[in-house]
Amino acid sequence: MLRFVGRQVVHLLVVMVGAVTITFVALRLSGNPLDALLPAEATEEQRRILTEQLGLDHSVLEQYWLFLTHAARFDFGRSIITGRPAASLVGDQFGESLLLAVVALAVSAVAGIALGVLAATHRGGVLDRVVNAISSVAQAAPLFWVGLILIIVFAVRLHWLPASGMDGAGSLVLPVATLALGSMPYILRLTRTTMLDVLDTDFVRFHRAKGLPERSVVGLHALKNCLPPVATLIGLQAGPLLGGVVVIEYIFGRSGVGTLLISSIYSRDYPVVQTAVLVIVLAVVVANVLADLAVAVIDPRVRVGKGVS
Repeated sequence: MLRFVGRQVVHLLVVMVGAVTITFVALRLSGNPLDALLPAEATEEQRRILTEQLGLDHSVLEQYWLFLTHAARFDFGRSIITGRPAASLVGDQFGESLLLAVVALAVSAVAGIALGVLAATHRGGVLDRVVNAISSVAQAAPLFWVGLILIIVFAVRLHWLPASGMDGAGSLVLPVATLALGSMPYILRLTRTTMLDVLDTDFVRFHRAKGLPERSVVGLHALKNCLPPVATLIGLQAGPLLGGVVVIEYIFGRSGVGTLLISSIYSRDYPVVQTAVLVIVLAVVVANVLADLAVAVIDPRVRVGKGVS
């Protein structure tokens, strides 16, 4: 267990440093934040004063080292635009984004596993073909297109749900459905494939020969043995889901870390962008670690010391 935890901590640090480094370099290549903060007629003296205030008079390597040393003390700097601590700005918005991603992941997991089991137990039948067709369409459709279609149908035409905003649980339905449709097909396909393999094994035939009801054979025995790879995939879907949140929040007019990240990129607000990326990467890695632990709990034959990664 200790070896597993230690390996995951090292993996976490390496991924976070790598993500921050790439973001740091990309931001510096995108342009000077002074262009977004100062008018075109600003004097050289005004530019020099603001450059010193923002610490941009240091070399890129010095700026990078200062950021890493301050981040190690959980000091991520202040927003260039608002002057507020970057960690505070990101923290205020991350809760809404995390709620959206977690609910969408839960919905996609439940729907994907249920439909995958149904397709596998009706292999070659009408239900199997219908489920596979729905999965193929959902997998091929871009998230922004799915979101717009759902808005047109359920908000504009039927007036069942709000098209945007954050007013009550109803405003969560369309964003969650859009995100869930993006990750559900992958869970569905893996569940179906794994379930088909398990249903052909000798131990399933043995339980059927004992006279157990088909529901018990599938639900209690076959499903348990096909869950470990599915649980790993669910953890890996955290990354695409958090990435999709950025687009979904913009489409549905929701506030969150995705909206904050986009606006900060446009204004070249270095500290806020770097902090937001750190938090998102941390959330993704933690989700993957939790998926590894879930696999060990579901299948005791998997040794935590040699946990999947």
